[in-house]
Formats: sequence, structure tokens, C-alpha cells
Amino acid sequence: MANSRIRILICFSVTMLIDFFQSNAGETTSCWFGSVECDCFLYEKGIRVNCSKRNLYVIPNMNDSITWLDLSNNKIMTITSKSTKLPERLLSLDLSGNNLKTVNGNPFEHLTRLQSLNLEGNQLNCSNFEKLFRRLLSLEVLNIKGNSGNKTGIAFPGDCFTNLYSLSILKMNGIPSTKFGKSFLHLNKLKFLDMSGTVGICNLEYIDSQMFANFPFLEVLDLSHCNVKDIDKGSFSNIPKLQHLNISYNRQLGFASLPNITYNLNKTKLKSLSINGVNCRAGVGTGIKCFHLLSLKDTNLTELYIASNRLEYFAPGVLRNLPKTLEILSVAENKLTTGLYYLEFSTLENLRVYNLSFQKYPPTFPEGIISDCREKTELCNDADFSCQEVTKQQTSKNIDTSTNVTYFFPRNLEEIYAYSSRLYVQVRKTLISAPNLRIVNLRNNFVNSWEGPVYIQPTNTRMTLDFSNNYCSHISPSILKDGGQVQNLNISHNDIGQDLDKDVHGETFKSLYSLENLDISFCKISKLSNLLVKNSSMLKYLNVSNNQISRWNLKIDHMTNLSSIDLSQNRIRSFDEKNRKHLENAFRKSKLIIDLSDNLLGCSCDNESFLKWLRINKANFVNIQQYQCSPGHMKFSFENLDRSISMLEKNCRSFLTWYLTGSVSLAVCISMLTGVLLVRNRWKIRYIIYKAKLKFRVRDKLNVQNSINLNYEYDVFLSYAGMERNFVRREVLPRLEINAGLRLLVRDRDYLPGLSKVDSIMTGIHESKKVLCVVSKRYLKSKWRDYELNMAKVEEIKDRESSDFVLLILLPEVYNSGYPSKVMDLVKRDSFIEYPEESCAHDDFWEKLVKMLRND
Repeated sequence: MANSRIRILICFSVTMLIDFFQSNAGETTSCWFGSVECDCFLYEKGIRVNCSKRNLYVIPNMNDSITWLDLSNNKIMTITSKSTKLPERLLSLDLSGNNLKTVNGNPFEHLTRLQSLNLEGNQLNCSNFEKLFRRLLSLEVLNIKGNSGNKTGIAFPGDCFTNLYSLSILKMNGIPSTKFGKSFLHLNKLKFLDMSGTVGICNLEYIDSQMFANFPFLEVLDLSHCNVKDIDKGSFSNIPKLQHLNISYNRQLGFASLPNITYNLNKTKLKSLSINGVNCRAGVGTGIKCFHLLSLKDTNLTELYIASNRLEYFAPGVLRNLPKTLEILSVAENKLTTGLYYLEFSTLENLRVYNLSFQKYPPTFPEGIISDCREKTELCNDADFSCQEVTKQQTSKNIDTSTNVTYFFPRNLEEIYAYSSRLYVQVRKTLISAPNLRIVNLRNNFVNSWEGPVYIQPTNTRMTLDFSNNYCSHISPSILKDGGQVQNLNISHNDIGQDLDKDVHGETFKSLYSLENLDISFCKISKLSNLLVKNSSMLKYLNVSNNQISRWNLKIDHMTNLSSIDLSQNRIRSFDEKNRKHLENAFRKSKLIIDLSDNLLGCSCDNESFLKWLRINKANFVNIQQYQCSPGHMKFSFENLDRSISMLEKNCRSFLTWYLTGSVSLAVCISMLTGVLLVRNRWKIRYIIYKAKLKFRVRDKLNVQNSINLNYEYDVFLSYAGMERNFVRREVLPRLEINAGLRLLVRDRDYLPGLSKVDSIMTGIHESKKVLCVVSKRYLKSKWRDYELNMAKVEEIKDRESSDFVLLILLPEVYNSGYPSKVMDLVKRDSFIEYPEESCAHDDFWEKLVKMLRND
């Protein structure tokens, strides 16, 4: 009677549980099993229960409606057939991370439907597995990685897996002397074997030719991170259905192991080979020779990964003899240099993706110094093998000699990735032959001058070009002569603002008829020509954020698809009436969205019409509640725009007369006071006026670009005579900017156009942490240099309150004839350093100077 009541109660609870989940289908809810609270979710195959990280010591009793159960990361050490009753309908069970040690009976005997079992991170051995796996006839996925029950000898004999007839994916440890017996021949559905040490334990050390002979049905084999030091010749050729082989990050194999690895792989169905990181991280550059990969020639390989190998070059003939079926080639994280092998690149006819990113990055410290990695050395000579070598005549026979540079890419190439590869390039007149090219990613390099023109031979696809953050300081209006297929263009984070400011006729982008996305943010642009994108009628997204634009006048009437303009972090105060009408048309046509965040908008009476227009069209402005006013109008709040505009209208009407009277009176008083001060204190007032102007500009600039960044824009303001330009270019800039990482303000390079010389000097001194003067005889005779030096001294006294703001480099022609009186005050307080005549003392001189400049 008692048993029947219990069965009725269980059936009732199961029914109630299912009804509860059906009423909350698609939602995660809490459910209780005794005193244990878990997360439950109803899906198409039943109920998913997550009881991970619940500090459980035993498995709670659960009803049979559960099909997915996660008990990972608990403290379950023992499971028994008597005390453990798992749901019979279970399809997936996760017991990983429990330190399971003991199995009594067969607690999984009734789980005949179980398809996935995860036992990773426990302490089980083969005897435990034999009990657990005996009745799991439907099991397809098994993970037993990280089980420390076996540490040496035979890892898991085939008897452990005898009854797993449905097994297709096996993840297990890799232990030295592992052998897979003939019983594995019965696992005819096993397709995927993962012994990788990325997760779990793998320390194979040596792979003999028969290790995988009993896996005739295997398609995927992962032996990465397994500390493999040597591999027998043809160890993988006896896996006839092998398609994907990964032996990456076995760093002691070396390229010398490649002939053994690739031997007779033409007898398999290999499609993907990963040999990333098979060389030690530290050491001289390596090269792939002819015989290393020659065995791949007759395979149907489509993907080859050779990243992170200190690879510096391919010997002639290597690329030419790769299989013609190759579609993806990755040589990222190496040390590639230019060489003759580049001319063979076009022979990879079916290559679609080429990745050479992250070149010439050294190993992390201190691994590159103390590593005991020793890779296998070569035992044979490249001369013993014949590879068809490429010659210049063979590869250049179709080059058009009227262009400076011609690049022939594989005809099916679609994607090139070379970001962060430390490429030093100046784009000259160039012809690119790549009919199917879609993506070119060269961001974070040093492509620092875009002169062109660049001709792209007819392409069959739309292109995405990313040349962002390349330290480019020049872009020619004729750079893209044939850009009709460019759909996405990112040239942000480059110093090309001056060139774009001058392009009043829109020549730079005139060939970009198909352009949809343009990113020119962080380019130091101060104004945009209204014709800049005159031919890009398909433009959808325009990003000009983080520039110095104060007036918007770009012509957008023809852009019927334009949906977003990012103007954040600029200097825009308002839009004039003409541009407001153009924008209104765009709002109606394409539902345009504009971002004016972090611009200091004018919130005064003279800008009242713009603010009212903004209120009418506020739905078209992103985050309008967070917009800010320029200093002096901070009472205006965009969070309550209607109320703020009403108050502004009232104030403008009430105080108009007072405003005019007060303005005139104030102007007269200021004029009189200014006249008196100019007469009596001309030089002091001159300095005060410039300081006031500079403080306003610096505050405005900081508020626009980065409201919380109060650091100086430059580390050093460099003052020098015109005759010392060569000294500055050859010695000062390389030593202080490139080697020491300081940012120098150099007048011949960094002064903004349109500012007077006096304004430029005062702005530069104010925005620099230090002033460094290269003092020569010419310098002492120059009136403008005298002005720079004296203004720096006044800045030091008035604002910096520092005795080391001004530093001098005294050239030999100066200090050999005695210290001049003009700089004697700085000499007396040791704010100078003498440039040595002997070249052997130059390094010490620059090291000492850098310390003086960095001393706050």
C-alpha cells in the first residue's frame, strides 16, 4: 500500500511539473528536488535542469520527465546503482568537475537513451568506465578528459568502450605509450577523436606509425597541445577517412617533422591541416623548405594553418607545389619577410582566404629567455628533393611596366587579412589584379603615405577596405582611380585631415559609386567639403566622429539611403538654416539618424531657431537627452528640452534691452581699460590676452574630444632655428619620438594652418608638458626663437610653478665659446645639457635628456 501511494505521488508530481513548465514554456524558472533548488527550462525534447555549482554531495532523486541534466562542478565523489536514480528519459548528462572516484554497481544501466555524457575533470579509471558504459547503447558524445585515474601506460584499453556502438565523438586524455587495440575497430561510427591538451591532460611525446591504425572510420583528429616531440613516418596515412588533422602547439616537433607528418596523406581524404606552433616561440627565423610539404601536393587539402612558427620565408617552389585545391592559408603570428616566394603566390589558383596578420611580435617575457624548448633538427638536405622553382621571368611576364607596382593575386582570392603586421608601405602607382577580392584588412600597420593612383582590375564583388590606424599623414586626391566596387571603406585613425580639408572638389572619393559605409573618424578633420562624397549616392553610414569639425555643410541630398551620421566628439555649435532644410529632407526620405553627442552646442538667444528645430526633430537624434551646451549656457538642459526652450524664449524677450545697453556699456569700458593697459603694460597684457585665449581653446577642445582627459597633448614643445631642421629630423625625432615614445610638437610638422605664428607658439607652449630649445648661434640671433624662449620662461613662472619647464640643448658651437647671457639664468639652475662632439657619447646624452624630460 505504501509503495503504491509513493508511485501515485511521483506520477502526480511529474504531471504537475510538466503542467507548470508548459505554462511557462520558454522561460527559466526555479524548481526543487527535495531541498535542492535548480534552474529548469522546458524545450521541445523535454525539460532541461541545471544543478551545477550547487555544492551537492549526492545526486538528488529526479523524475523521468527530465531529458537534459547538468550536475557539473559539485562535490559528488561516489555514485551507486542503489542510491542513485537518474531519469530514464535522459538524453544528456554532465557530471564534469566533481572529483568522482568510486562507482558501485551500474548506476547508468537504465540510461539506454543517453546520447551525451560528460565526465571531464574527475578521478575515474578504466574499471569505472567499464561499469558505466555497459548499457549506453545510444551514446554518441563522450568526454572523459582530465580523469587522473590512469597516468602512465595504456590509457584506456578498447574494452572500456566495447558496447558504445553509437559513439561518434570521443574526448579523452593523451598519455605516454597510449595504444588503441583492435577492439576500436568495432566503433565504426566514431568520427571525431579529441586528445588535445588545451583542456584535460595530453603528454603523448611520441607517436608511432600504428597508434591510430585501428581507427579506419575517423574523420577528425585533434592532437594539439600534447607535448609531442617526434612522429613516425606516415603515422596518419593509415586513417583512410581522415579529413581534419590538428597537431598544433607541439612546439618541439619543428618543421623537421613535417615530412613524417605529411607522408602518404594522399591516401586519406585530408581537407584541413593545422600545424600552428610546431616551433619554439623563441629563436631565429625559420623557413619551410621544398621537402617539408612536398607530400601534400597530391592531396585534396583545402585549409592549411601554419601560424605562430617564427616562419620567415618559403623556399622557392614550396607555394607552387601546394595542392591546387587549397582555399584557406594562414601564416599569422610569424616573422615573414619579403622574398622571391611572393611571386609564387598567384599560383594558388583556388585560394580564397589569406591571413598573414600579427607579424614580427616577439615572445612574451620571460618565456623567450628561460624557455627550455628544443625543436627537432633537420636530418635531410633540401637538395635531395626536386621542386619546380619559380623565376622572375615566369611570374612577371604579364606585368604592365607602365605602373610602378603590380600585384597579381590568385584569381579566386576573396579575403586578405594583414592587420597588425608591422607593414611599412608607401602606396605608389599600383595595379591590383584580383577579380574576386572582397575584403582587404590592413589596419594597425604603417601604410603612411597614400599617393597612388591605385587601379583595381575589374572585380566581380563588392569590396571592404580597412586601412585604419596606419599612421598615414598624406592621402592624394587621385588615390583611388577605380573604386567603383568599394562598398565599405574604413580609413579612421589616420592624420589625413589636412588633405581632406583641401579637397574642395571631392576628388578623393569621386570614384566610389558603390560606397555604403565610410569611416573617417579620428582623422583630425577641421572642415568637410560639401562635395566630398558627391558621387556616393548609395551611402548608408557615415562616421566622422572625434574630429575637429565646427561647421557642417556636406551635400547629402542625393543620398536616398543614408540612415546614420555620427558627428559625436566634434566642435559643432549648430546647423545653419540651409543645412537644416537638407537634413529635414533626409529625415523624410531615409529616416536619417544623427549623433551629436559630446559637441558643445550653442544654447543662447542667437541659437534659438536651431534649438527649436532640434526639438521638432528630436526623434532623429541619438541620445539627445545627454547633449551638452557650450560653457556659459549650462542652465539649459536637453533632458527637458521643451521647458528649457520656453525659459530661453522668456529670457531672450525680457532682457533684450538690458542686454543691448549692458553690452554697449561693457564694450566701452573694456575698450577704455584695454587702451590704458596697452599703453602702460603692453607686454604683460599681451601675454595675459594670449593666455586667456589659449585657456578657452584648450578647455573647449578638451570638452569636445574627451571630457575627462586633462593631460597635455604633447610631451615636448621643440624650439629650434631653421638651420637645425636636419639635426631635428635625423637626431631629435628618432631618439625622442620613436625610441623614447615621447610626442613632440614640431612647428614644421604640427602647426595648424590658419593660425598666426604668435597663436601657434602660445598654443604649443600651453599644450606641452616641457619646452626643449636647441640652442645654436642662429637660434640666439632669431627674433622668433627669442620670443619662444621668453614666452616659455613666463609660462614657467606664471602657470607651471616649476623650475624645470624649460630645458636647453647647447650645441658645441655655443658652449665652446662661453655661455650666452640670454640663457645664463637657465644655465645657473642646471636646466641645460650639452650635446657632445664625440659620437660615442651620444647614447648617454639622449638617455640623460629623456630622463630630464620625463622628470615631472
